[in-house]
Amino acid sequence: MNAKTPLRSQSDLNLAPNGERQERNFVPLAIALALVLVVVVGGFLLRGRSRPAETVTAANAATDPYAANLPLSGLAMSESSNLAGSKVTYIDGHIANNGASTV
Repeated sequence: MNAKTPLRSQSDLNLAPNGERQERNFVPLAIALALVLVVVVGGFLLRGRSRPAETVTAANAATDPYAANLPLSGLAMSESSNLAGSKVTYIDGHIANNGASTV
């Protein structure tokens, strides 16, 4: 070491003198919490707006006139169980388009 630089003790390295407390700066923490709060509230607001209203057709509504051109044949029901252990019911069959429109 250089003879001109004195050795420093542990007490010389402390930033605050003994007995005095440094005040903490909470401004960065407050800004970070405010940003997190804004992001969370914004997420909830945007999530609620993105869903369009669902339209429900009543069971006793009039059928489409083109439905007469779509005959069903060979209908059969079958059941199967999935890996979760619940039953799934399938309706199998054939549908034909006898009309002029594309369905």
